[in-house]
Amino acid sequence: RIVAVRNYAPAPVAPPRAHAPGPLVLGHLGAVTRARGWACMLEALARSAPGTRLLLIGRFTDGSEAAFHALAAALGVADRVEVTGWLPQAEALRRLRDCDVALVLFQRGEENHRLALPHKLFDAMAAGLPVIVPDFAEEVASVVRRAGCGLLVDSGVAGAVAAAVAALADPARRMSLGAAGWRAAREDFAWEAE
Repeated sequence: RIVAVRNYAPAPVAPPRAHAPGPLVLGHLGAVTRARGWACMLEALARSAPGTRLLLIGRFTDGSEAAFHALAAALGVADRVEVTGWLPQAEALRRLRDCDVALVLFQRGEENHRLALPHKLFDAMAAGLPVIVPDFAEEVASVVRRAGCGLLVDSGVAGAVAAAVAALADPARRMSLGAAGWRAAREDFAWEAE
């Protein structure tokens, strides 16, 4: 008999993030690779409202960091990007909580990306952040639909990601989606219950 054990985060204790007007900070937690969508992140950032920033909490694991910084410079967004490297878990989650929107932008072409259930999704939900996720990623899309906590996009199209970012400029919408994810992270997607 096979029992699936889901990789959920601990149920959140702190209240969901309070969202306010102002330029958005887009956050990505975990390993950074081409296949996890850094090119699309940069291109979407270049198409987003002035002042929008990108925070990558983690490190490059595929040797593509120089190419990332070269593209950021070419797109004119290098001054709006921060890469922290690996951080202690509590610090990483605190930095994520300072973001306005969480990104999970797996790219097509890897079967794991279609079936993955990444911990970063539940960390974002526990922080009360709305998420932008790939529509082809079956497990991720199912969670986001069920929780009502974010937007599904074609994660290989920068314009689609930028449109989702623009749609989340309204702090009331971010608050509503973030609170829905936070409730789901406490009730339906908590490690304790799993």
